[in-house]
Amino acid sequence: MVGNLLLGEWRKVNGNRITTIMFIWIAPIGALMMMGLIILIAAFSEEARTNMARGQLQPWNETFLFGWLLVNNEIGRYIIAAFTAIVFAGEYQFGTWKNFVPYRRRTTLLLTKFAVIGVLVLVAWVSMTLIIGFGFLILGQILGADSGAVNGDILRDFLGDYALQMALTLSATLIAACYAALAAMFTRSTIASFFVAVIISIAETGILLPISIIYQFFRVNLFALYTYTPSFNLFNIQSLVQSGRQMSAPAVPGTVTPSHSLETSLLIIVIWVFVLLGVTLWRFNRQDITT
Repeated sequence: MVGNLLLGEWRKVNGNRITTIMFIWIAPIGALMMMGLIILIAAFSEEARTNMARGQLQPWNETFLFGWLLVNNEIGRYIIAAFTAIVFAGEYQFGTWKNFVPYRRRTTLLLTKFAVIGVLVLVAWVSMTLIIGFGFLILGQILGADSGAVNGDILRDFLGDYALQMALTLSATLIAACYAALAAMFTRSTIASFFVAVIISIAETGILLPISIIYQFFRVNLFALYTYTPSFNLFNIQSLVQSGRQMSAPAVPGTVTPSHSLETSLLIIVIWVFVLLGVTLWRFNRQDITT
């Protein structure tokens, strides 16, 4: 029963081909076109091979992780927020919730949609990273470059970092999906949900403005609050994984706002995911959809 529900939701979400291609599948498609073009140029142009050989190709493990840098950032989160806003708001705008709510538990329906969106984004993003990674391996063979060693320690560290990047993507997707779902429940408009979901994502960083104003007028230091937002902790995790350095937090001149360890940031993200999911499910279960 759940399998049929997931399959049906997968077909429904992917049925909107233009939206799905524009916001999700454009990542692996773009990566394939880019890497294909680079490989073709390197294969048939000696001058290009000479110019490329002057640069230094990254080791294989870094090239496979490079793709995550393109999506695990603010732009990637805005794209996911926009896509999920369209998906959720479409259920209200076209009245499709009415066809399912009388026959399925609302919690199951909403969690199924979250699951499908999460898997869809992961499949697209993983495909993109694999295309980029294998593309650079092929390019390295053409250029005769060393792609780096492969041993147990390197492979173990790579798999750990790769799994963490996938977890970050899934967490960011669920947070953006909750923003979009809540926006859709109140606006019931695709365009309004689109803008509200993106604005909420931007507002996580925008919270620094009122915090700065409060400090200027009342000398109350609230900058530490920013370090508990999803955006800050997602970027802090990225920074710790990539460079081993904690993300610098805004602070009052002459002071330092403490950042978080990797474990603390991961815990904060998990808490945000569960809280937002809980609020979204609570609101959805209380909403009048059938009329």
